[in-house]
Amino acid sequence: MTVAIREFATADDLVAAVVDTVMHSDLSHGVALTGGRVGTRVSLALLDAIKATAHSREAGVEATHFWFSDERYLPHGDSQRNDTALLTHAHESSVVTIESVLGPRDASTIDMAALDYQTRLHAVGMPKVAVVSIGPDGHVASIFPGHALHRATDASVRAITDSPKPPPVRVTWTLPLLHQCESLLLLAAGDDKREIVQRVLAGDASLPATDLIGNSATLFIA
Repeated sequence: MTVAIREFATADDLVAAVVDTVMHSDLSHGVALTGGRVGTRVSLALLDAIKATAHSREAGVEATHFWFSDERYLPHGDSQRNDTALLTHAHESSVVTIESVLGPRDASTIDMAALDYQTRLHAVGMPKVAVVSIGPDGHVASIFPGHALHRATDASVRAITDSPKPPPVRVTWTLPLLHQCESLLLLAAGDDKREIVQRVLAGDASLPATDLIGNSATLFIA
């Protein structure tokens, strides 16, 4: 099991490199995005990059689908949702379709929100590339160390009601579903990530992030 590693002096350089990598990827089914400080910066920069190239796109080309591999089951516009900053920045742009997870005002249960997201994902098709932040505890998406979903074997969108990191109620892609993306771009920026990156690269099986290390993964470190 191997992984390509790219190291950068600053988070700005990392963000630019990730966006460039995504822009040179097959985006016919969109891209899976991630939350966190750097993840949100990547999402916003990617939106700007797609907007900047929109004038050169052929007429009739469909908008790029932006997915999130995890989301908080909170009302739309809540500052804790991963999609809030992106929706605010998009300004009803026609070049992207932001595939938001339903909140409690639109789906009466978290299970309904997860099923709706999975149905839409299957209708569009699995994105070829996913950007995934590694948490300081080694979690990815909303799959946390020691949680039952870490060992899920089905490629699906799942509800989680007991996240150890608040808010507790979320929608997340399982690790097998993330593995269906042909390219995984893993992000680890900041001093608080250095120890966990070393454990991931050493093959610590207790960490969900370790399960994403493989030939299809590139680890971006700053």
